[in-house]
Formats: sequence, C-alpha cells, structure tokens
Amino acid sequence: MSHITQILNQENTDPKAKINILAKVVDSLSGRLILKIYDKLNPSDRIEFEKLAESQDAIAIDSFLKTKIPGFSKLITEEFEKLDGEVQEKLT
Repeated sequence: MSHITQILNQENTDPKAKINILAKVVDSLSGRLILKIYDKLNPSDRIEFEKLAESQDAIAIDSFLKTKIPGFSKLITEEFEKLDGEVQEKLT
C-alpha cells in the first residue's frame, strides 16, 4: 500500500483534509506527467495532444498517449511511485 493511500485511509483524518490531500496529489502527478509527455512528443504530436486535451475526451487522450509514448502506463506508475516516495520523506 502506498504512503498516500495510508494517509487517505486514516480514520482520524478529516474528510475535507483527505479531499485536499487527494487534490494536491492529483495536481502534482498531472503536472509531472504533462512535463514527461511534452518531453517525449515531437512538435506536431504536441499540437495534437493539446487539441485532445482541450476536447477533454479522456478515452481519445489515453489512446493517443499509449500510441505515441511507448510504456505510457509504466510512466504513470513510475511518477506515482516517485511522488509517493517524496510524501514518505516529508512524513519522516
């Protein structure tokens, strides 16, 4: 179980605080992934990605990224694990 999950599963944590923590995790992970995505896409694919992002079609975005970035699912996992490790460092 990740450190982030452990924090969110604590019964004594206020539900509003949990939502705030989760929002910060999602924002941080999203930002990290956007940077990685832009680094891996060529300029024309970046333009296509921006158009898809504006459409907010999650299925099309996911399909595009999995096609254009080999190992995209693994990239998500790696970035989450890095973030989780940073959370652990802050807690110790």
